[in-house]
Amino acid sequence: MFELARRDLTVPAALRPLAEAVRNALGVDAVSVVLGSPTAPTAVAGTGAVAGRGDELQLRTGHGPSIAALTTATWVLTKDLPADRRWPALSAAARRSDDGATARAVAARALDAGHQQVVVTLYRTQPGAWSVHDLAAADLVTDAAGVVLAVLQDRQRSTTLTAQLQQALGSRATIEQAKGIVMAHRGGTPDQAFAFLSGLSSHRNIKLAQLAGDLVARTQHPNGPRPSGPGTPRPRPLDPT
Repeated sequence: MFELARRDLTVPAALRPLAEAVRNALGVDAVSVVLGSPTAPTAVAGTGAVAGRGDELQLRTGHGPSIAALTTATWVLTKDLPADRRWPALSAAARRSDDGATARAVAARALDAGHQQVVVTLYRTQPGAWSVHDLAAADLVTDAAGVVLAVLQDRQRSTTLTAQLQQALGSRATIEQAKGIVMAHRGGTPDQAFAFLSGLSSHRNIKLAQLAGDLVARTQHPNGPRPSGPGTPRPRPLDPT
């Protein structure tokens, strides 16, 4: 399982192999991992039809172990979902759809997995109580799953922040070049050149970085192609006033 933390995966892409790893480690019939609330998930991965149906029934009825797990720090358990009176609509739906591929025993837990809500749900197709040994093993395995997801989330956030920083630095460098071009044509100080570019950006209703990039490109390649397309302002000479 920890091998997943070393792979270049986004969190949504890691959910399916993580669910498979949890199922293999615990020997249950199916596992689902839900990113976000089970009633409004941002990503869902399961190990097959049993997990898919279990998640779908809970989402459709708005009740069940996976949803209840978000409000408790412990496992939410049922030994026989179609007979569980805590969630009448869910139990009735499970009875109507019971064709051998419907989950009977269910255990759900919210994970401590960094910056996003994550719920892992274990499914068995046979009814039966979850033993102390079952839950001890499930604690260990799902704790490990939470660590993997937290590592991947931190890496993804770091990658995003790095890309944003690089973009910001690139934009700043382009704006500095554009200020130099303005000063060469108009004179004045760097602050006056920046104020001029900001006013022109507002007047033309385009971002300052885009305006600066167009100006630098036209200066470096005066005979090159001009920007075109829907919503793209046609470049105009700098207003000398």
